[in-house]
Amino acid sequence: MTPAGYRVEPAKGHDVDPWLASLGAQSEDNGRDGVWFSPRSPDDAPPARTVESILAWVARLRRSEREPSWFRLWVAREVATDAMVGHVDLSGGRLVTELHRAELGMGIERAHRGRGLGPALLEAALAWARGTGTVDWVELGVFSANPRARRLYERFGFAQIGYIPDRFRVDGVTIDDVRMALRLR
Repeated sequence: MTPAGYRVEPAKGHDVDPWLASLGAQSEDNGRDGVWFSPRSPDDAPPARTVESILAWVARLRRSEREPSWFRLWVAREVATDAMVGHVDLSGGRLVTELHRAELGMGIERAHRGRGLGPALLEAALAWARGTGTVDWVELGVFSANPRARRLYERFGFAQIGYIPDRFRVDGVTIDDVRMALRLR
């Protein structure tokens, strides 16, 4: 259920540029208060927002989930401002032989965390994945030092399938990655 004051909807092609901008805003918050959620430094350049990169993302949005490198994106918007404040995405693998699995990514801007957007975004993405008839597994990586995110994923049935120590080093901080998966069928 989407919390009052927000809406969650599938992204359209014109949402790609604001989504990339939102990723940049989220990245600037990475590591603040000791909470890391991205393998990028806040000092790194934001995601490329060139015409070419935007068109490449839009092309991936249009691919069938039966084609390698497909991509689906749902966005959370604040109703009052129509501002994009969070997202969840699913990506198909690069090989036909792995298209029964999807990789999940999610981010919510700091001012909008803790309001129920995480569950609303996950519900949208997982409902779509279940309806495809092709995606049997959804996987994700979550940092070991982010227990709040891990609890959210566990509530939705994700289970730890792996642990990668020292996976990332961001601004001198060593980050361990927890791999989680949810079997849909």
